[in-house]
Parts: sequence; structure tokens; C-alpha cells
Amino acid sequence: QNHRRSVARPTTTTRASTPAFNLCHTSMKKRKASSSHAQQTKLSQVDNNMFVHSDQLFGERTSGMRAGDPRLNSIIKDSAKDVASEGQLVIVGYPVDKGCIRNGGRFGARFGPNAFRQIVNKRGTLINPEYSIDMRTLTISDSGDITHSPTTLHETDGSSSLLEGPKRKTAEGGVVDELVIIHDKLTQRVRDIISRHHLPFVIGGGNDQSYANARGLMEAIHGSGGTKVGVINIDAHLDVRPLIDGQRHSGCPFRLLLEDDMFQGSGGVFVEFAAQGSQCSAEHAEYVRKHNGSIIWLRELHTSAASDFTHTLVYGAAQRFQRVLDELSSQVDHIFVSFDMDSVCGSDAPGVSCVSTRGLRGEEACEMMRLAGETAKVTLVDLSELNPYVEGMTTMTTPMSSSHQSRTAILAADMFYYFAMGLHQRNINANHTTTTTT
Repeated sequence: QNHRRSVARPTTTTRASTPAFNLCHTSMKKRKASSSHAQQTKLSQVDNNMFVHSDQLFGERTSGMRAGDPRLNSIIKDSAKDVASEGQLVIVGYPVDKGCIRNGGRFGARFGPNAFRQIVNKRGTLINPEYSIDMRTLTISDSGDITHSPTTLHETDGSSSLLEGPKRKTAEGGVVDELVIIHDKLTQRVRDIISRHHLPFVIGGGNDQSYANARGLMEAIHGSGGTKVGVINIDAHLDVRPLIDGQRHSGCPFRLLLEDDMFQGSGGVFVEFAAQGSQCSAEHAEYVRKHNGSIIWLRELHTSAASDFTHTLVYGAAQRFQRVLDELSSQVDHIFVSFDMDSVCGSDAPGVSCVSTRGLRGEEACEMMRLAGETAKVTLVDLSELNPYVEGMTTMTTPMSSSHQSRTAILAADMFYYFAMGLHQRNINANHTTTTTT
């Protein structure tokens, strides 16, 4: 030890003190700064273009596909500009949250369709070994978003609401509800897709979309002979609030539906599913019943004998949902399934406009979508209130990193995937029935 202590240590010259290191270090700093500036410029260019198509922003849908592992995105075609390439299942984006904000909900559901597409572009095996399903013969397309004026889309908080600005006037001098104009565009898109005998799957966006979607279905089948429609609202809320100062919002779509002459005249059937009494007023519940609607409360879905407790916790809601689908199928000609993401418990779906500590489980939501896909009379589906802004998506084109993705957008994409599996099974069942009868 004494020897080691007495040995003189050589003098160390730090790299920072050498001219060569200083020159190298300065050069590295310049390169980093240049690279950082280029990245920021690229991101700014992306953020300034609010209507970049998903394929342009994230590459071809088939990119990143690994050998022996085909994904659902490999069969999703772009039908936004070419109707001829439209598939049996058609994605429609509704990037509008004006209705949510009017109803006191959180800003950000306008980012839902973009977040959904980012996840769908990466998830879902085309051949599912768990369900023994090969979806390579299923056709899916993306018809793009319902577009509107981009001038107010650059806001990043709720300080100024979407579509506000110069007010449009009627011939009588009244103010036009800008949301109605957007709804008319959505109704036309849904009507056209159904008229071509394809199935729209609409991603929101606010729940106010649901009346516009229902109206599109009713207009498409009007005069076809089979015009009776059944609507299932899977939601923590009843969404039958009155209009606010004569304007639509995300809390009133099913009041509009229940009071719609076409729905009433055709003997339409309406079911509220998974509603939570703590979030629904008694007055609104009575309104639903007076208009011949039925309500299935959340607690009814998770109640069972102790011997079947575990099974019911996982599949109780899906089993009850299957019964509703079967009952409606015997009563109506077409079924519209409207799924508000806030019906799912906040632990599985935190990115919604109105989060709850109670609700359906993510597994139940996926299974319910699979059952809906299998049901022959399901003609239209929408998902509402997907709000990735709550989970960190702050612009219309923000790419989500692998380390920071919207859990709720992942669930929404999984629900779409399960619906696609069910739809493929529907096709198999239909082909089998045709073969058997012939």
C-alpha cells in the first residue's frame, strides 16, 4: 500500500484542453444543431398542412410488413378519390369536436380519426390463429375525412371552438348552425356508401355525428321496401338532451333521432346499452321510455350468480349484447350500432371526452364489435368521443411514438379489427347458406 501511495501518477491532459478536441467538438455541435433545425423544419411543415393524407404522412400502408406476418393494413385501400376501389367495409373520419365543446365536454376528439389510422396502420394480423380466421378475401377501404374549413383547425385548446367565425345567415336573417352543414356532408357520405351496398364504419369525433349517420342510413334505404331501423346506443349517457339555444351538440343526437319523422314513421326501435345511472338524469330516462326506447343499465350486464361470477365479468356484456342483436334482427330490417368510447372504463379508455371509473371492459368492447360484425342486419357502425388529445396528441398530424401511444386509440383500432373479423365470418356464413340452399 505504501509503495502504491508513493508512486507518482502521470499528469493527465483532458481532451477539452487540446486544440484537436476543441475543433472536433465544435464541428459536432454544428452538425447536431443543423440536424435539429432540419427536424424542426420538417415537423413544422407537417403541422402546417392539416389535411395531409395518412398514407403521405406515415408511408404506404404496407410499409413495415414482415415476412410471414401480413397485417390488416395490407388490404385497406384508399377510396377517397376513387369510389371504384371502395371495399365492403369503409372507414369514414369525422374530425369534429364542436359538439363536445358545446356540451361541456373536453376539447380534442377532432384528433380521433388520425390517431385511429396511425394504430390501424400497424396492428391486427390478417390471419388470426386464435380464431382460425383468414381475412385475405375481405375488402376494406378508407374514404378519408369529412372535410370542413381549415381556417380554425390550428387551435390547440378549447379557447375558440371549431367552426366558429363569420356566421352564415339564412334567407330570413337567422344564423345557420355550422354543425348542421357538417352533418349534412356526413349524412351524404354515409347514404352514398350504403346505397352502394357497403358498410360505413365512422370514426369520431363527437357523438353528435350519430344522428347524421342514422339519417344517412334511413335515406339510403328509403323506398327500398325494408325501411325499419333498429339503433343501439352503447354509451354511459343517454344523449337525449335538448338542443342548446337551438344548436346541436354531442348530448342530443338520439333526441333528434327519436323525434325524426322518418324514424318514427318506419317504426324504428331504439335501445340504450350500458348506460350509467350516475350520469343519466331521471328526466332523460323517462323521455327515452316515453318515446318507446328501452334502457339496459350497466349494472344489469355485470350481475350474475356467484358460481358464474368470473365468466360473467368477462363476457356478461357481450352475451347480453348478442341477445339484443338477435331480438332486433327479428324486428327490423337494418341495425345501426353506435359506440361511444366513454362507455368503456377509464382504465381501458382514458382518452375520451368524459372519462368514467366504471364501464365496459376493453375485452368486452372488442367481443361486442365481433358479434356486431357477424350480425347480418348490422348496416352501419360509428365510434365516438375518441380523444387522443387527452393522452398527448396535440395537432391533427402529430405522429405518436412507439413509447407514447393513445391507449384509447389502440382500443378503438382493436375494436375495428374485431368487427372486421366478425364481418368476414358473416361472409362465410352467407356463402355457406347460399351453397346449402342451392
